[in-house]
Amino acid sequence: MRLLPLLSLASLCCAALTRDELDERASKSPNNVILVQEDEFEKVFDKEGGRDYFMVTVLTASHSESSCDLCKTVQPIFEEVAYTVGKKQPNSNIYFIHVDVHENLANMKNFGVRSVPQLWIYPPFELVYKGDDSDPYDSRILYPESINITSEHYEFPVSSEIPAKDLELSYAKFVSNVCQVDVHIDKGVEWQTLVKSFVAFTVVFRLIKKRSGSIASLLTDWKVYCCLFMALIYINLSGLNFCMQRAVPFLTRSRTGAIQWMAGGTQYQQGTEMIISIAFQATFSLILIVLLEGPVYLDGGNKGLAMSIAGVALFLLYNTFTTAYLAKDHEYPYNAFEMFSQTL
Repeated sequence: MRLLPLLSLASLCCAALTRDELDERASKSPNNVILVQEDEFEKVFDKEGGRDYFMVTVLTASHSESSCDLCKTVQPIFEEVAYTVGKKQPNSNIYFIHVDVHENLANMKNFGVRSVPQLWIYPPFELVYKGDDSDPYDSRILYPESINITSEHYEFPVSSEIPAKDLELSYAKFVSNVCQVDVHIDKGVEWQTLVKSFVAFTVVFRLIKKRSGSIASLLTDWKVYCCLFMALIYINLSGLNFCMQRAVPFLTRSRTGAIQWMAGGTQYQQGTEMIISIAFQATFSLILIVLLEGPVYLDGGNKGLAMSIAGVALFLLYNTFTTAYLAKDHEYPYNAFEMFSQTL
């Protein structure tokens, strides 16, 4: 009978943290982050209790003696996102967990975690696991015998090459998309940007005021608007938005080290392809104008010669463009013949 109290105590020590405990510890934290102690490492990540909430986790080395510079960048970003969610979405189904390597080194090594920082999100069990009697077409994986820190999770890629400001924005979007919660970080007034904007506006305003006559004549010239709109059309059709959103490189190299002017595959793009696209579109437009307006302004034999040259140029340019595109999509069917050979 004396064993019963001991067994009860052992079961309590091994039981997963309840939501009430998590709520209490998150509320006591100044930034809505729960720090995991060594003796509770396993029960935070195990299968007991049937986790029905998102667990946003950072694995880092935040000790003052740590030499991990990237950890020092990631930690404030994680805390800022956690604080924002806790303040603006207090009833969200999300808990922010901080696992410090200084407190949990042995546990992390035991489960094969070899590097920090790591930004992981553990979804509710029902989103990734299913029982043996589930629908065979259910895409979830079978409920494993044991669950630990390395079990199914979403991973946010961390790189020292990404500026901290961009990293914070990307991570906030990552948490927002995975956890289906609005993460809007209020950075307050950026005085440096405000001052720069004020100076730039003042300079531009003074220049406009000094040259008001010439600027007014430009604003009433329809040719200026035509050129502006054509330029905007070319830029928007070139894939600029894709390049900016994905932060793609301007140039890349192949596996052999040769410079690639185009990226392989239709799902990829690099900066040089914008210039190539605009050049083709502008040349197409120029030839089209010659074909449409040439007969009006040319006389006699010059008209026929110009139209013939423009027609041949249009045919050659089209096949040059489609040949270049064939390297990205080998099954593209609308190419008459290949103007050159290339491999991406």
